[in-house]
Amino acid sequence: MKNIDQVKSRIHKLLNMTKSENENEAKIALVQAQKLAMTYQLDLEDAIEEPKEDEFDQKNAFDWEREPVIWKHVVHILQGYYNVTVIYFPKYRGKRVSFIGRKSAIENAEVVSNYLLRTFDQLWKNYKTENNLSNRDKYSYLSGLERGVKDKLRESRTDTVKERAKELTGAVSEEKLIEKYNLALKREDEKRDDFLSSLYPRLGKSSNRSSSFGFSSNVASDGFQAGRNINIGGKVAGYLG
Repeated sequence: MKNIDQVKSRIHKLLNMTKSENENEAKIALVQAQKLAMTYQLDLEDAIEEPKEDEFDQKNAFDWEREPVIWKHVVHILQGYYNVTVIYFPKYRGKRVSFIGRKSAIENAEVVSNYLLRTFDQLWKNYKTENNLSNRDKYSYLSGLERGVKDKLRESRTDTVKERAKELTGAVSEEKLIEKYNLALKREDEKRDDFLSSLYPRLGKSSNRSSSFGFSSNVASDGFQAGRNINIGGKVAGYLG
């Protein structure tokens, strides 16, 4: 666990479960709440009130005269796993990229996006040199990197839910926890969309079409493995299947 606010939020949810009509579920939830409070030297009263969520915000992230080819792969990862929406504003030369989301999510997305831009670029350059390739294979490799990173993030969030299910053994099943997790994320997406609409009521959605011309499955497979080996870190969100 990263900070006390997260612990308090967990305890708060457990205390809400003590109101369950299922007596066994209520008892187990109370025991787990007491255990967490003792571990982190907190009073249960400290977690009775729901911790306040940070506010939604918009922040300019990048100003580009020419958008990097790598970016479209990075933005797929950000919007799928890091609780932000990415919007674009045309400029006289190039475009401006902004992040929409809660302030903490935006800060996280800034760190992750800069890291991935650098890492994807360096991995491609190394791979291109080592295998004597041309830029024709760049899309295949970057697509593989994207899939590899997504696969690892998907695995990470699944493991996190399984660990939480173990903590609540007997109180809630893994399937039920996944259902609640997905519902909470869906509601968060809706709140972010509402905030975006309040800022830009007429904002349209752009399509992300990619060409598969000259796609190499072997190069993409190598990219996938390299993507799996990237350690990003940061708080990850996303739906569980």
